[in-house]
Amino acid sequence: MKDWKELPDGRKVYSLDGVKSRQTGNNAEFVLIVGGKNIGKTFNVRIDCIRDAIENGRRFVEISRSKDEMQAVAAGYFDRIVKEGIFPGKVFKTDGRCGYWAFDVQDEEPDWKICCYFASITLFQRTKRQSSYVDVCNAIFDEFVIDRRDRYHRYVPGEFSILLNMLDSIFRPFPDDGVKRYVYLLGNACDFSCPHLQLLGIDKPPKYGYTFFKNKSVLLHYVEPWDAAERRRDTIIGRLLEGSDEGSMVFDNVFDTGPDGDIQAKTAAARFAFGMVFESARFGIWSDLDECLFFVTRKIPKDARNVYALTKKDGTVDYAVIRKSEDMLQTLVKIFYARGLRYESVGVRESFFRVLDFLGIK
Repeated sequence: MKDWKELPDGRKVYSLDGVKSRQTGNNAEFVLIVGGKNIGKTFNVRIDCIRDAIENGRRFVEISRSKDEMQAVAAGYFDRIVKEGIFPGKVFKTDGRCGYWAFDVQDEEPDWKICCYFASITLFQRTKRQSSYVDVCNAIFDEFVIDRRDRYHRYVPGEFSILLNMLDSIFRPFPDDGVKRYVYLLGNACDFSCPHLQLLGIDKPPKYGYTFFKNKSVLLHYVEPWDAAERRRDTIIGRLLEGSDEGSMVFDNVFDTGPDGDIQAKTAAARFAFGMVFESARFGIWSDLDECLFFVTRKIPKDARNVYALTKKDGTVDYAVIRKSEDMLQTLVKIFYARGLRYESVGVRESFFRVLDFLGIK
């Protein structure tokens, strides 16, 4: 089954058919689609959810990070749908909070029906609640993966936990009613620093194609680009970036993992020193004094007592713990600057970079 479909004008755009074929039972309740820019993945996921709302009454929610982003998305949400005539005989509108559809009737007020809701993580975080959602079965979160070199977009502190709480509220009640709920997380390949990847079980750069994680509840579709050669050859940007790492990321949908010189399994002599919890991510710090190295892993011994949770469940900083662990944190910074930190995988390193950034290391 191809990852793309061909339009009448010859363009190839992303197809959701491969994902749909794998959504059986409890499989692929969370779908992460990582693909190149401008391949139509966001547009076609939205089309699928709109069709589900019209034909089956299963509404969806479009999630953004901030209120401003939410309003920007809502303002022109159906413009391209209408322009391309995707749903003939239907009309659409938004009011900033909801999207509506209706049959196109002449000389009469349309009978508007709710198609979707718009929500933001920061509004949910601020109010700890959301407005009522009815018959929501699908959720879309675009730009789920952010390039850390992007100066204008940042992850919300504690974002993943807040997102899960949002989804729990949005999908309530969560009964055994036989209706499946699906979450579509969309993004472009960039550096491997997205903290959510590790929380979804994706701890190393994946292979192209479809891969299940978390007992098949998470499906990653890492889209192999079908037009990389043409874009390199036929565009000015392609010719400019030819042979560069940036070109691989833009055209080949390749994750930039950085140098691997600090990726190393902990030695047999390494002993557990302390544990850290930061924004729901857990890290074990192990020391090998003979080698003068500290190793960062996901593993924390079950009986470990010296585990420091630097952030609370809502993502805010726990200053009491920070003060209590000040000596430990200072030691960690010194070890980093002495180039003595090693990480068990690329995923652990990229996730731990957020801790280092929190500690003031840039």
